[in-house]
Amino acid sequence: MTEEIHYLVRQSAANDGLIYPSELDQKEYYGFGSFYLMGAEDADPAEEYTFRAVLGEELIVTTAERFRDEKYFFSVQMKKVGRFIFYAQAMPKKYPYSGQLSSLQGMYAFRRMRSWKPAALDVACREHGFYFVGASPMNT
Repeated sequence: MTEEIHYLVRQSAANDGLIYPSELDQKEYYGFGSFYLMGAEDADPAEEYTFRAVLGEELIVTTAERFRDEKYFFSVQMKKVGRFIFYAQAMPKKYPYSGQLSSLQGMYAFRRMRSWKPAALDVACREHGFYFVGASPMNT
């Protein structure tokens, strides 16, 4: 099974767990989500991950591969759009998945994926209609 980069949000201020936005009970809840690597609390990043994205109107699957043999940097290359570098940032606390998806039960968000050049993502969105969405029950 290929590892995936997930898009998750905090369940609530009172709960440290992460869930997919579609699992929120409160439809009026607003909060920022992030892209996460999921696994055991002490996991290390894999060599590559699938990273779901949208190009125009189409949901596509890209591959985030280790960049220049760096353990915590990943590159996604999109023809005619560009190359995007992400940093798998350590987190001071590992947040558990607390939603309903059985395949993620007992897993933790052990790294947060951050764009190394956020401006490049803005340009890709404006010029190509391209943006990353991550894995969720709505698109797998």
